[in-house]
Amino acid sequence: MSTSFCAINWNRKIMIPGSPQFLSIPWMGNRRSCRFPRFTAGTGYSGTTEDILKISSGWFSARKCASSSRSETRLPEKSRNPPDPKDYVEGRSDSQTVGLPLNPRYRFDSFVVGDGNRMTHAYARAVAENPPGEVYNPLYLHGGVGLGKTHIMHAIGQAIRDSGRGLRVAYLDAESFVNEFIIAIQKKSRNEFQERYRNNVDVLLVDDIHFLAGKDATQEEFFHTFNSLYNSRKQIVVSSDCPPKNLPLITERLRSRFAGGLITEIQAPDLETREAILLMKCEQENIHLPGEVIRLIAQRVQSSIRELEGALVKLAAHSRYTGKSINIEVAQQILRDVVHDDPTGISIEKIQKQVAEHFRVKTSDLLGSKRNRSIAVPRRVAMYLSRELTNHSFPEIGVFFGNKDHSTVIHACKKVESEMSESEEFLKFIDRLKQEIRGMSS
Repeated sequence: MSTSFCAINWNRKIMIPGSPQFLSIPWMGNRRSCRFPRFTAGTGYSGTTEDILKISSGWFSARKCASSSRSETRLPEKSRNPPDPKDYVEGRSDSQTVGLPLNPRYRFDSFVVGDGNRMTHAYARAVAENPPGEVYNPLYLHGGVGLGKTHIMHAIGQAIRDSGRGLRVAYLDAESFVNEFIIAIQKKSRNEFQERYRNNVDVLLVDDIHFLAGKDATQEEFFHTFNSLYNSRKQIVVSSDCPPKNLPLITERLRSRFAGGLITEIQAPDLETREAILLMKCEQENIHLPGEVIRLIAQRVQSSIRELEGALVKLAAHSRYTGKSINIEVAQQILRDVVHDDPTGISIEKIQKQVAEHFRVKTSDLLGSKRNRSIAVPRRVAMYLSRELTNHSFPEIGVFFGNKDHSTVIHACKKVESEMSESEEFLKFIDRLKQEIRGMSS
């Protein structure tokens, strides 16, 4: 006796070897086996046969019992290959199927390290190189807009995937998490959503977690997802524009979970780091600019790496389409809406340095959170002078002072103005500082 096989799908249709189409068949049995009458007309099969269907994993295999004179019909060799067992390991899934795709350009080797991000870079490398959940779990990154948080998040994911350990990485921003959760509610597929992010992830990277503010149901879902992953020793990395304690409209228990890990801040890059960023970008994009133009951009664009790169791209595009090289005069003209034409060239960093020297404190103290009078007074003065002598807004000034909130800068400026109105001596001191700082930049 010889056997042949044919495939049946759940819609009660059968594909017979040698036939180009599925044939509908009547259902005459139970879930484990069924008999069906002769259905071989027009398919090349003839004679009296009895076929038994057996269900397996959502598909059927049909075994045809016939006389020994019947020749064996074989499926293509590829279909006879056994499945790979690892494809059916419970809870495993392809690492690319959860979350958003990672940007291949955001890697550790393309991240410029400076004083403002050195520790964050070190912590992120440690997370990427160690088993999930072993160190700094959760890792909480915070800093101003455009300072490299997303770059670090992608770099962690890329490094883990490239390590060959088979770990499942899911990167997404909080807005995408919210949208997926809403869709899951609409489609009544919350179980699938929970399965995807609680059981099919080894490393969860969530950007802009502050977007969950005010979304109570999503916060509840993320809270339980966080707990499930943490208790299973999975790695969690989140980023925000502020530390956990300052997250608005976020539940206390969620803030507490974030604060239970390692909190690290990315600060605004200093002048040297900004120049290094521009030089690396020029190398990556094959852009040729004079050193004085690089220095101009680095001096004038201080608050955001994205603005640095945007200024560079704008100059490169102008050079490419006009066929003309870029010099300092052309750069100032092209970037007049990006680079403020400040003839004094005063930077917040210069102000911080001069104020720190006057009060005999460290510049790093001005960026910190100490509130004792010996630090608080020079910090207020430096913030006030930054507002008076530069074109930066209150939020931008806050970034340069350790990512302080803009309301803190406003309060500092008002405090200094009040003290100046009450003390003529203090007023003269501030005027003298202004003249010294202007003289440094002349």
